[in-house]
This record gives sequence, structure tokens and C-alpha cells, in this order.
Amino acid sequence: MTLYDDDFVRWTQQQAAFFRSMPASEGLDIEHLVDEIEGLGRSAIADLSSAIRHLLTRLVNRSVDPSSVSIEDIYSAQSEAIISADAGVWRHVDLDQVWRLVKRSTDVELYDRCPIAIDQLLAVDFDEHRAVALIVAGPAR
Repeated sequence: MTLYDDDFVRWTQQQAAFFRSMPASEGLDIEHLVDEIEGLGRSAIADLSSAIRHLLTRLVNRSVDPSSVSIEDIYSAQSEAIISADAGVWRHVDLDQVWRLVKRSTDVELYDRCPIAIDQLLAVDFDEHRAVALIVAGPAR
């Protein structure tokens, strides 16, 4: 397995560093290539962070009112997060920052830290009932 497959964001950082170390070359716009490569990593993190925020918001809403969000909606949001987590991008998500965004957008009193670990949110055997129970119980990590 290559770094590209294992940790895409780190791969983009490594490639950007490689281009930065190259001598200036006529016809090769290194500055903008580096910006674009680094942007790919940032975009991957932002996409996954957004998918996780969407999932956590659904879980919080379900913890308050189980009829407000269907299980299908939760599993659909969780599937989007799994797809966005490809190639190790999940390692670069600041879950507590995402959680603070969820807190800010709800009228529910929530804990300061996300009560669910990122690997639990992205697990193929994700259990919506356990996730809601963790939100109600609070952080244990």
C-alpha cells in the first residue's frame, strides 16, 4: 500500500514539499501546483468534516426526538461519511471542532467534547442506537 492509499492528506503535503524543493523552472508553475495539491488535502478534510457534522446533527436530533430523524437518514449520512473517509482522511479531522459546530447549530445542551470516537462513527458495523446512547450519556474518552 502506498502513502497515497493510506494517508491521502499526508501524501498531498509530501508532494507539495517535493515541488517546493524543486528549482524554479520555466513553464512549470510550482507555486500554483503546490496550492492545488495542498487544496486537495484540505478539501478532503473539509468534505469528511461536513459529512461527520451532518451525521452528528442527525444523531443529536434523534437523541432529543426519535421520530424527528429516520434510521435511514442516519445510515445514509453515515454512509456518506464512510465514503469521504477513504485513504486515511479521517486521521486529519478535528472531531471536537466538528462537534462544536454541531453544538452551535442546535438548541440542545451538549457536552464540550464529542462523546463518540471517529472510528465508531465510521465503522461498517455502526450502531445507531449505541451512538444515540453515547450522545445522551456524554463523553467517556
